[in-house]
Amino acid sequence: MILITHTIQRILSLVIFTVAACTVFSLPSWAGPSDYLNSLSARSVTNGFQRSTLVVLTPDPGPGRQVVAKRLLSKLNGNLGPRLVGTNFKESQNDNRLVSYMGANSYLDVYADGTKFRFRGDIDNAKQTVTTPTAKLANAELESLGRTFITKNLSDFVKRGRNDSITFLGTRYLHNGGTDLKGTTTDEVIANIAIFGREVNGVPVVGSGSKIAVWFTNDREPIGFDVDWSSYRPTALTQRILSKEQLEARIQAANIPLKDSSNAKLSRYECGYVDLGATRRAKSIQAGCSLSYVGHTGPKNAAGESLTWARVEFVPAGVRVLEDSRWPLARLIAKQGELKNANSQDLVLSREKDPGSAPRNR
Repeated sequence: MILITHTIQRILSLVIFTVAACTVFSLPSWAGPSDYLNSLSARSVTNGFQRSTLVVLTPDPGPGRQVVAKRLLSKLNGNLGPRLVGTNFKESQNDNRLVSYMGANSYLDVYADGTKFRFRGDIDNAKQTVTTPTAKLANAELESLGRTFITKNLSDFVKRGRNDSITFLGTRYLHNGGTDLKGTTTDEVIANIAIFGREVNGVPVVGSGSKIAVWFTNDREPIGFDVDWSSYRPTALTQRILSKEQLEARIQAANIPLKDSSNAKLSRYECGYVDLGATRRAKSIQAGCSLSYVGHTGPKNAAGESLTWARVEFVPAGVRVLEDSRWPLARLIAKQGELKNANSQDLVLSREKDPGSAPRNR
C-alpha cells in the first residue's frame, strides 16, 4: 500500500491515493446542477441578463486570515461533528496569501483576508470507510443537510445582507474506485458534496465568490467544508446593462463561442454579479456573465479514451465596464472600448472551477 500524505496533496493540488497498485480515489464528479441552476442557465440563454440596470456592489474587507483561522480552530473540537476535529494542528504555511494548519489526518486553509477557507477531515480513514454505507445521498437530502450545517455552524462566517439569499446549486460526489489485479472493478461514493451560491436582490452571483460547499459521508456526517464569502454593500453607482443582442455581440467579439462545436459544449450560461473569489475579488462587483464549457481534445485512443477538459469564461455585461486589474476582459474593454476582434495573444481570459472540485485546488 502506498500512502500519500496531506503534505504531498498540497504539492499535487489534488487527492489521489493508490492502494494495491491499482485502486484510486478519483476527483469529485459533478452529479448535475440543481433545478435552480438549470433554470438560471435557460433564462440567460433566452433573455441574456434580464435586467436593464444594476447597482454595483463593493465587498467589505475580511477580518484577516489569522483571526478567521483562530475562530475556526476553536470550533473544530468535535462539536461540529465527530469528523470535524482540528486538535493537535500545527501551522504548516503562513505567507501573504495563505495560512495553513495540518494534523495527522486533516487540514485547514485560510486565504486572502479570511473570507475564503476550507477544512478537510479524515476522508481517507480506511476504518471509517469500511463501516460507512456505500449508498450516496440524494440531492434533496444533501440540500437540507447542507443548509442546516451552514445555519448552525457557519453563520458567524457567512454573513448575509437583508436582501441576500443562499441558493442550492447542485451536488458533486467523491468516488473511491478502480480495478484490482484480478480485474475486479469497484466504484463507491465516499463523500457527498452540497454546493450553494448566493443571490443579492434577486440577482445571482456568478464566479467562485459567494460559494459554499459542505462535504458529507454516506452516513450523513459532515467531513469538510469550503467557503468563499464576503459581505457586500451597495455603492452609489448604477450600471446600464447590455441588451441580449449587444451582449452576444460582445461575447463573439471576444472570440468566445456561443454554440456547441465538434469538441466543445456550452454546458452553462449564467448572468449576474461577477465575483471571481477572495484571491481575485475586485473593489467593485459588477454585472457579467459566465460561460462554462466542457469538451474533448483529440481523437479517442484504442481504448476509446480521450482527454476531457472544462473551462469558464467571464464577459462583462454593463454598457460601461468598470476596470478590473484581475479580470482581463473587463480591463481591456474599460480601457479601449468595445472589442473589434480580440487577439488571443493580448487577451488571457479568466479560468475558474466549481467549489468542492478538489480539496487543494487553489
